[in-house]
Amino acid sequence: MKNYYWLLLIALIAHVFPVFADDLKTNDWGQAFCNAQMSIKLKSANNLLRTNQPVIIAINIKNTSSNETISVYQSLAILNNSFVNFSFEVNSPSGENISGKPAELFNGGSGAIYQIAPGQTKEFEYALSSLCRFDKIGTYKTIAKKRLWPDTNKQCQITSNPLEIVISQ
Repeated sequence: MKNYYWLLLIALIAHVFPVFADDLKTNDWGQAFCNAQMSIKLKSANNLLRTNQPVIIAINIKNTSSNETISVYQSLAILNNSFVNFSFEVNSPSGENISGKPAELFNGGSGAIYQIAPGQTKEFEYALSSLCRFDKIGTYKTIAKKRLWPDTNKQCQITSNPLEIVISQ
């Protein structure tokens, strides 16, 4: 009879433990693709902001490869102290897509290529409020996308985790 209790206990632990493990990392990173992952989060201490307050996000790109360096191109054109080479999908509290486009800037083709070594992460900062207005109370949902060059012969696009931004009065 004791053996059955041990088996039951082991089965219960095996079933419950993955649930807790998933909760610890929910929405931290987007799906791994082309040996890279992207994560977005607010730079502020919490996800609660006021209407029309600047919304600044941290964008992290992680190289998940064990032996391949990833190249990330960034235009030197700057909009409100932010690089503009990421694309964003932003949905308002009503579900409307309010993703704007960065203002047209002359950049003359100048830019920088950041090399991310295997297992390393590079952080970028972006003023998301320069792209769209956060003027309604509620929860906004956003994702970021970025083109990468894992090697010189191919290009791919990675997508971030979804981020919820709560706007209060």
